[in-house]
Amino acid sequence: MHPHRYSARVVEWFTNPKVAEVLECLFGAPALGAQTMYYEPPGAKGQGMHQDNFYLLASPATCIAAWTAIDDADVDNGCLYVVPGSHCGDILCPEKGAKRWLGYGDSHITHFPRETKPIAMPVRRGQILFFGGHLIHGSGPNRTRDRYRRTFIGHYVSGNSEKLSRFYHPVLNMKGEVVSHVAQATGGGPCGDGWAGAVH
Repeated sequence: MHPHRYSARVVEWFTNPKVAEVLECLFGAPALGAQTMYYEPPGAKGQGMHQDNFYLLASPATCIAAWTAIDDADVDNGCLYVVPGSHCGDILCPEKGAKRWLGYGDSHITHFPRETKPIAMPVRRGQILFFGGHLIHGSGPNRTRDRYRRTFIGHYVSGNSEKLSRFYHPVLNMKGEVVSHVAQATGGGPCGDGWAGAVH
């Protein structure tokens, strides 16, 4: 989690000019970097279904992820699954007592219509998926014993962002410099104060 805070090399990956160019096109404004993650080994259990902006609380615009495959990713070694059309919906709030969707235990998604079906997104090494913070997504388990499914993930917000959850500060511009105009969001966003401490 947050390897860019400890490695100048990761900051270079995080602020890659080609990635910055795509993000600026998607946001309609220069991007800011909020979070980096790097994983996962053979046998990993995968990532539960979730929406990134449940955690980041970026406003007024949602966040965008850049999901880079370090290894080929397919169904066997735990590729990403996405729910088509969910990027157009609201952030789904957890329901007390509800079972986790598809049995995932580390997801905030507990219930949404049964007709909503995730699809696999196999990618080749070096390919990048960009997707918005409302898209429901997760990854299956790595069922192999000898294949990595390493991934480098950057989460970004618009340069016009006003607020972002405290966990994702300090925020960087695409030159790797800390910016100060993005305030720390308080409360749990649309899901209430009970989720103010949610961490992605």
